[in-house]
Amino acid sequence: MIAEDQTIVSGSVLNVVDALILMFAAYYCLNISYRSELGATLEFLQRCLFNINPDKGTTVERKE
Repeated sequence: MIAEDQTIVSGSVLNVVDALILMFAAYYCLNISYRSELGATLEFLQRCLFNINPDKGTTVERKE
């Protein structure tokens, strides 16, 4: 479920694929970085399976 200002925006996700699409879309729209431990895997799924492709850059958090 995704809520904004205590209002449910999307609450009836019925399967895993729809939940993953919703998660990737939220990360992309809100410009949230993926954790470095899972970054490469999540970026691969985002770009190759769900076709959410930014023009440039990455959403993976950099290790210092």
